[in-house]
Amino acid sequence: MRRILKFELKLHGEQVIEIEGIGTILHVNVQRGKPFVWIDVNEYLFKKEEKRIRIFHTGEEIPNELLHKTKYIGTFLLDDGCYVGHVYQIIG
Repeated sequence: MRRILKFELKLHGEQVIEIEGIGTILHVNVQRGKPFVWIDVNEYLFKKEEKRIRIFHTGEEIPNELLHKTKYIGTFLLDDGCYVGHVYQIIG
């Protein structure tokens, strides 16, 4: 089966999202005041996959070791735009 699932994001540091199947990250947005990421998951592939996610704040330095190991997912705003989070997937 293939479904789109959502996962809540932490506001700080790196996190790992575990999914049952193979997934493609589609979108990031805020719902009811919390950031989420939506992932298209193919559950027919009986495999577990981990997605490593990191949120950077505007002006925060992205470490050199991650410069070529990240894929931009999207940006979200909280608290009427006072908090801005830029979401990246860490690849490899």
